[in-house]
Amino acid sequence: MSIVLTTDFKGIFSISQNTFKQINVQDFLTQVEDEVLNALMGDKVYNDYLNQIVAGSSTEQKFIDLIAGDGFTTDKVIEEKKTIGECTHVKFTFCVSESGCTDERFVLYRGAKTFLLPFSYFEVGRNDNNSNAVSGYVSPANENSETNTRDDVNGIVITRYNKGVDQYKRGQLFLLEFEEIEAETTAITDLTGNVYRFDVASTKYLKDGDEIEFEGDRLVVSNLIADTSFEVPITSGQTFDAVSDFKYFPFEDLVTQNKKLIPMF
Repeated sequence: MSIVLTTDFKGIFSISQNTFKQINVQDFLTQVEDEVLNALMGDKVYNDYLNQIVAGSSTEQKFIDLIAGDGFTTDKVIEEKKTIGECTHVKFTFCVSESGCTDERFVLYRGAKTFLLPFSYFEVGRNDNNSNAVSGYVSPANENSETNTRDDVNGIVITRYNKGVDQYKRGQLFLLEFEEIEAETTAITDLTGNVYRFDVASTKYLKDGDEIEFEGDRLVVSNLIADTSFEVPITSGQTFDAVSDFKYFPFEDLVTQNKKLIPMF
């Protein structure tokens, strides 16, 4: 089942009933979802996402939050390149806060549907060439008294697409923020038998079988108790500071592709 449903096409994303009769809207939803999520995550992370889906739904919390949305605090930015002329490249950043990108700020990410729906609407709209269908593409109320022309429809779907680009960037920020998580222990206990228990305040997006990086080594997590502790294999007899740094990688091998605004004609 796709994330965007045909029943989601309402409000500013309304399309006519003729469109549903003339083209297979579900085919567009499936194709857009596959292409956009692959671009958002990169091949490795997207493959991990597909492999954890059961009965159409995500089973890992990190992917549940990626699809459903979650608020988070970040100082991450998205760097892009803009070409002017033939050889001038200007770097700029995307930031969702008017206060700038140098400090941490709260990002309200509302989930994948906030960009998959506009992108799907765009693909359906530009591929619907039936003259009887264009009246279903919604303009503001003061423009609704007349049937929209093809140029009107193109303008409408581009406007909606560009709304999706902003939300897509929020999805990118979510992935960048949790690509690597730096954390610290509250206590480290030698359980003997070459096993140590790490007591921690949070295990957000960490699960059994994942790896942490500690003192330059990659260690596999086991016996995790949510937001309490987990165990890792370390040669017994060593002593570590109770408060020690480690990190882990919920979205390791992330390769995210930017989406650009479409200029209005």
